Amino acid sequence: MSTGAGPRRDRRIRRRVTALVARDGRLLLLREPDDDLFGLPGGGVEDGEPPSAAAVRELREETGLAARRTDYLFDYCEFFGDQGIDHWGQVHSVFRVDATGEVTLSDEHCEFAWWDGATATPLHTYVEPILSLAQGSG
Repeated sequence: MSTGAGPRRDRRIRRRVTALVARDGRLLLLREPDDDLFGLPGGGVEDGEPPSAAAVRELREETGLAARRTDYLFDYCEFFGDQGIDHWGQVHSVFRVDATGEVTLSDEHCEFAWWDGATATPLHTYVEPILSLAQGSG
């Protein structure tokens, strides 16, 4: 069906993983250089890659942390609508990750924080719904 609004864009769902890493009751957050908001560690799932492997890989690439245990929690769907980007939504496969080591950021991020959940921190819109769902999942 054509809307007459120009060429049809490839509309797709982006698959990504999100890692919830906590230490001493604080959650790991990351910030990218061109962004004022903090998000959770994670990234895209490569073709043919199991989401659990992607969570381990992304965490290591972004933070240098090594996953000891990775527990799948749920999928969280985020829809953007027609905002001129190459995908109209994404599905986060969310994992609780027990990780060892000290945070060493990649060039992809410029700052990290161990967030207590109470300190005022500017967060991406997907963070709070994911954290709310994670509390309900045990």
